[in-house]
Amino acid sequence: MKNNSWTLAPEAKPDVYLVDLMGGKSHTVTFLTDVDSKSFEVEIGKSYDFNIVWDDQICFTRLTGQAFVPAAVFDSYFEAKNRGKILVEIPEVYELVNVAIALTSFGQENRNFIYHDSPYYTKVLDHFAAHLDHPFVTTLDSLLAGNSGRYPRLKMNGNAFVFDENDKIISSPITTALDSVKIDPTDCVLIYNLCNHFPMLSIFDPSIVKTPKFTPTTFPIIPIPPMFPR
Repeated sequence: MKNNSWTLAPEAKPDVYLVDLMGGKSHTVTFLTDVDSKSFEVEIGKSYDFNIVWDDQICFTRLTGQAFVPAAVFDSYFEAKNRGKILVEIPEVYELVNVAIALTSFGQENRNFIYHDSPYYTKVLDHFAAHLDHPFVTTLDSLLAGNSGRYPRLKMNGNAFVFDENDKIISSPITTALDSVKIDPTDCVLIYNLCNHFPMLSIFDPSIVKTPKFTPTTFPIIPIPPMFPR
């Protein structure tokens, strides 16, 4: 039992609880309060909607089953090659999604989600000013305006896509989306389809950022002495 693992958010419509299913097998999930309880046999790729009445407010809640993805396991070659290093990269599609979110009315009005006080933010707005009404931007805006809880999922799902040799966005061979396309196609297919039609104008143009397009940088790990010696 997971005590206090869920809080009500009546402003979210719906408020989604993602259920990780080990081995893709169905699992019984029970919402238990001091008043009542409700159980669902959750299956992968399926959603279950119900309402919770709290303090005269109706909280629209949704359970969605998704496959449990275990932590990454690296082979000995990878470990030996990268031991003692920190690799900093800028995933291009992830940055593109963040740029598009910054262009939305939601992004421009919410400083808690988008950092506004940087030269980069100002240059992005200027560079893409002619594309504020692009379907990719307006669709993102409508999704975020309806439920701000979508923000982390929408931006992080950008990591599940990469540019191929023809600069077309395809699914990443390494990273999977936070939500499987089979489970929540709205977010993932949105990125996959609309990103390909968004005028790139090179988001890594030197006029926007002063680094070459997608340049990984490796930093050595510097030992830090203990704060309190033994």
